[in-house]
Amino acid sequence: MLRQIVVVCLFLMALGVLSAQYRTPVSGDAAVADSYVAWIQHALTEERWADAKEALQRAHDFIDVASDISYLQALLSLRENSPRRLILQTLRQGIEANRWRRYNADAARLLEAEFLIHIRAYAEALETLARISPAPEDLRGFPADTSIGSEVLYLRLRALLGLKDYGAFRNVLGDALEQYSQDPRMARLLFRYGAQKNPEKPDLDLIATVLRRLPLLIKGDPELAYLAAPFIKDPGESYRLAASYWAQYGANPDAVPIALSLGVIDEEAAIRELFRPAKHPDQTLILDKALILSVFGLLRHNEGRDSFKRNLIRFSGVLFDDIDRDGIPEAYTRYQEGYMEEYTYDEDQDGEAEWRIFFRMGTPVRAEIAIAAEAEGERIKTAVTWEQYPWASRAVLEKTVFTFRPRDFAVTLVRFTEIGGSFPLGLLYPDRDVLASRLTKRSLGAFAAMIEQPSGEFAGAVERIELARGVPLRGAEYLNGRIVSITEFLFGLPRIQQVDRDLDGRLETIRYFRREAPPPVKAGAARQMEGYPFEYRPAAASAESDWDGDGIYETGEEYFPDGTVNRSWDINKDGIKEFTIQTAER
Repeated sequence: MLRQIVVVCLFLMALGVLSAQYRTPVSGDAAVADSYVAWIQHALTEERWADAKEALQRAHDFIDVASDISYLQALLSLRENSPRRLILQTLRQGIEANRWRRYNADAARLLEAEFLIHIRAYAEALETLARISPAPEDLRGFPADTSIGSEVLYLRLRALLGLKDYGAFRNVLGDALEQYSQDPRMARLLFRYGAQKNPEKPDLDLIATVLRRLPLLIKGDPELAYLAAPFIKDPGESYRLAASYWAQYGANPDAVPIALSLGVIDEEAAIRELFRPAKHPDQTLILDKALILSVFGLLRHNEGRDSFKRNLIRFSGVLFDDIDRDGIPEAYTRYQEGYMEEYTYDEDQDGEAEWRIFFRMGTPVRAEIAIAAEAEGERIKTAVTWEQYPWASRAVLEKTVFTFRPRDFAVTLVRFTEIGGSFPLGLLYPDRDVLASRLTKRSLGAFAAMIEQPSGEFAGAVERIELARGVPLRGAEYLNGRIVSITEFLFGLPRIQQVDRDLDGRLETIRYFRREAPPPVKAGAARQMEGYPFEYRPAAASAESDWDGDGIYETGEEYFPDGTVNRSWDINKDGIKEFTIQTAER
């Protein structure tokens, strides 16, 4: 669904057939690695994805011998829409090994910078680009007509726009327009920049330069015709450009607003073109939410507005939202006959959604939400089920199930607005709730009425802990439907536990716990206590067991902080344990 034009260009660019002059004879592991690289490259060029994946799996043992394998793995991962952070790790592995045959480190760094821009790591992208030579003699990995210098400048400009360093952006763009006057990407960036910001005098000078070259640039990118139209002072010339593009290409939803505003098409034609079924393999219509709002705002007649609304309320397809207008959408909403079916939100644009909400007849019923894991940089998915949005009924985090009281725990991710008119004629759209608090293990535990998790003592058993406002009250473990332990808590910590250690159906053992506070949290390790109280348990102080059920505890154990255990026995069953030994382990 993503319109990642630049990424696709890099992908195709890297798959160009390379001349034999860059290859040198090799032997041993290097020869085997080189044969794998050739196999993978050929499979990717012919779009035989399964063969490429199989070859990469076999080539993994040679990843330190040929950096090309890491590079090709990154390209395949890109095609499979893998998380961009994982692709970055793969690319960096190849760069660090620095053993190139068919590609080179500059090719990998260009792709690395592209993905850093995707995840908004703009400063890091600029650092990566600074390590690339502006015009290296070695062009392995690029078709003969490719200038690495233009690629570097183009990515620098995107990074500077992301940093909102408009002064540096103007300076670099001025150089780029002089050095690569026929590269239409620079003009496209300038028009995008000008559309989002009121152009100042230096910006207008750059725009004037591009407009003078427009007839030549349009040959490389016909869409510049309608992108440039808003910046042309002569209405007749703007109309001519937009009309010429529409006559040749038409059916481009992005061109509808300018064509409508200039009178190239009427309202009926604009609505027809906007909602025309897409020519995608799955026939999915994919539209920008901002485009919907823009076209509706241009309609001046009631007939057009009514027609627009009729199309919108039975819309089937996907609306995407590029919230920060950086060219990379963060949110997607899938509709069927006007009802929301699924919403995804990728906050950091790394290709792995933090939120995924599923709807039934337009009503949220469940969600997958990524929360921070204990390992730095890792995230784990929480499955939340709503009884009635936003009130959650349960949540599943890894192997732990949280159950909430009715209408007690609100998980609000989105708020609903009507677009394209007022309710009931508008289309409901889920806008992210900027005030929504982040979900954590601690918040789940604080509101849970019950926690269910695997037993830490009995294989296959389930432990259920009852809580009041996050404070454990009572716990029980069940194995095959039978209770094997019961734990009573005092002030949230275990006080006494009855256990069926021999699984004969009787809770013959009683354990007593020390009254100790949780361990202090070390600086910089705040997430260590995210799981408290359902993960932290103080150690038992002692235990007694009545194995034959006669009311006399025949054995006892006393546990010490250093790990030693005093084990004692009541041999004659007089209530006094006469024999004691000390062991080094429990």
